[in-house]
This record gives sequence, C-alpha cells and structure tokens, in this order.
Amino acid sequence: EKKSNLILLLQKAKHSSHTLSKWDYFRLKVYQAARNLKHRYPNIDGTDEDIYNWSMETFHQESRYKENAKNPHSSAKYIFQAMYSTRESLNMPHKNVPLLKQVEYYEKYICMMIDGQKLKTENLNTALDWYLITFYPALSDDSDNVTFASCYGYKKNACRHKRGWKSCNYHANIGYDLNKDAKITKKEIGEHLLKNK
Repeated sequence: EKKSNLILLLQKAKHSSHTLSKWDYFRLKVYQAARNLKHRYPNIDGTDEDIYNWSMETFHQESRYKENAKNPHSSAKYIFQAMYSTRESLNMPHKNVPLLKQVEYYEKYICMMIDGQKLKTENLNTALDWYLITFYPALSDDSDNVTFASCYGYKKNACRHKRGWKSCNYHANIGYDLNKDAKITKKEIGEHLLKNK
C-alpha cells in the first residue's frame, strides 16, 4: 500500500530530521495546526490528516503557498489571503510575517470563524467546506445547493443593483456561475476550484 506524503514526511521528521527542508517544516506546521483544530473541535467530520490536506488545498487556492502573496484588487495577503480587517482582528502584523507564523495565525483565524459563525463542525467534511471558512464562512456548513449570490440576469446590463453591477456580489464573482443562470451555488464554487487545480 502506498504511503501518503504526510506519513512519509512524519517518518522523515522522526528519523532524518537533519534533512528537513523549509517546505518540510511548513508542512509539519500545518499538520500541527490540523491536530490542534481536531483536538479543539472533535466533531469535525474528518481526521487530522484530512484537515491538513484541506488546509493545504486552501493555501494552494489562495496563494499557491507564497508567504508574500498579495491580492492586487484588495487588502488580502499572505498564504490564506487575510483581509486588513481580519489581520486587525487577529492582531496580525500587516507586513513581514514569517511563513510558519502565518500558519499560527491561520489556525487562530479558523477558530475565530468556527466560533464566531457558530459553524456546525459535524457538517465540515470536504475540502470545499474547509476552503469556504476562508472564502465565505457562512456557506461552509451548508448543503451544496445553497445559493452564494444571484442577480436578475447573467449579463451586466440585466443587473438592478442600486450602485450598479460593479457593486453586485454576483457579478463580482460571476466566474463561479458555470451554467450562466444568474445564480452561484456552493457546488459551482467547488466545481470551479476543481477545474482550476
């Protein structure tokens, strides 16, 4: 049976710790955070290894694991694209945060979202559920068919938002509307993420 990359990493850390790379230390830090989260929220419908994998997928989607990642269109930055207000809530510095320290803030952020949004942890059981804690936590523990955003029509001139289509949550995220029905569901967000892997 083929061993998972995580098991191989843990074996390497135990028997050959002197050969660990910066990437290895990062992954070990993420696994430590996953174990802490599973311990704090035992009802999460996944193992600590699942939480590790879901977190790694979130980092890949948000920043491609780049510790200095910055969104050119917003204040979001770092490996989990923390907004300015989020960094303020976490007492997180706005610049020069080492990668391993970012993982600690990410763990703190997940706790803040689960507790603050009163998420049903027993419903968190997929990489999409976990990613949405970062992207749009209100959808994390909902069914795949729940609507994230909608509008009167797919085309911009159909939008009736009082401040115009540029202020419309649907049109700001229109790339997720895969079937162009002027409605974005949680399932479509997941399909979009998988398509872009």
